[in-house]
Amino acid sequence: MRRKQVICIVAMAAAVLAAGECSRSLALEFEILDVGSPVGISADGSVVMGEHRYTQGGCGPGGGCTHPVHFAQPFRWSLEDGVTDLGAPPTGSLVHNAVGISADGSTMIVSTEVFTGLDRVPAFYQWTADGGYTPIDDLTAPSPLSMHIWATSADCSAFVGMESGQGCQTFLWTADRGKISIDGMPGDIHPRDISDDGRVVVGYNHYMDPATFPSSEMRAFRWTEDEGAVPLGNLVGGEKSQAFLVSGDGETIVGAAESELGMELFRWTESEGMVGLGVQLRSPTDPDIHVGDEDGSRMVNISSTWTIFDMTPDASTILGSINQRSFLWDDVHGMRYADEALMEDYGITLPTGYLITRLSDDGTVFVGSTGPSDESMPVSTWRLAVPEPSTVVMLLTAMAGCGVGAWRRRRGRVG
Repeated sequence: MRRKQVICIVAMAAAVLAAGECSRSLALEFEILDVGSPVGISADGSVVMGEHRYTQGGCGPGGGCTHPVHFAQPFRWSLEDGVTDLGAPPTGSLVHNAVGISADGSTMIVSTEVFTGLDRVPAFYQWTADGGYTPIDDLTAPSPLSMHIWATSADCSAFVGMESGQGCQTFLWTADRGKISIDGMPGDIHPRDISDDGRVVVGYNHYMDPATFPSSEMRAFRWTEDEGAVPLGNLVGGEKSQAFLVSGDGETIVGAAESELGMELFRWTESEGMVGLGVQLRSPTDPDIHVGDEDGSRMVNISSTWTIFDMTPDASTILGSINQRSFLWDDVHGMRYADEALMEDYGITLPTGYLITRLSDDGTVFVGSTGPSDESMPVSTWRLAVPEPSTVVMLLTAMAGCGVGAWRRRRGRVG
């Protein structure tokens, strides 16, 4: 019986690489989805949420200048329908930011602005394929100067955010109860993630004590309504920590903490506490960290920039970047740069500068953005689907009968 091997990689809108015999079928799918940046991914990787960002006006090559106008527009891509432009909520604003996506990909949360006289105030909408945009009325009040949602529950019925007006206030919002205040630690509380059921929030506080200035307190925490904010502790050799991701069941937390390595990736569970994973995000010789981005998930130093992006629901695989190069950490291999892992596991080379920012729940779908851009090559969202590890094992076993040379000839390359 003839069995055909097909390795398909669609790159930059079109390339199909080819074929042979002696093996089971294996498909590696790579596709540029749309111009814009990825924001979220459904649990199975079949739906991607992103947003277009562009500017009109400014100074042109001839020297003429106009006032720049900034635009942002959410989009949704699915295996079934391709790219869908979601339009805009009826607010009159030109900026509509994609915030969160449900696990099944059917619901999205979008932030925008409404105008009250000369003032612009934050507003939030829920988008569904059947109902379009529906306002989240109790978050449209014009009291705060700014409001940001950091993470949503699995069905988008709960999310965690932060508002600023007279000081900063962190909150959990649920569909049935509205806003619930999150407090219990000194200084500003920065939420970063929420469990699937919306009951567990993780993040960190940032407290500047005038008596010890310029040093500051920064401690990772796990919050529930019953227990409040509970600090997660520290690694040996450090005093500061930050939590960024929580598992679907709320039991495992991933973040970064000072240690003898400098700034180190950690994983926390109630039974084991905070455990360093040996990934050096920042060396001890770098200057003290400071929050460089508005969202606080990227820490900017003179010599090092790092981010923790995503993880699988059980925290067995963690995705991040160091100096704009993606890395993967897992229980089997430890830390590997993502481009090296993809080459080692699947024979794929991503183009230089491609950054992976999202993972599917099973770790077989990667979503990211193209490399640094200029006006002629805007940033785009791409998606790569790879086979499950068990499929790769079967493939390699089958390929052994064809010889190593045959495998090398048929190995796919993206870019």
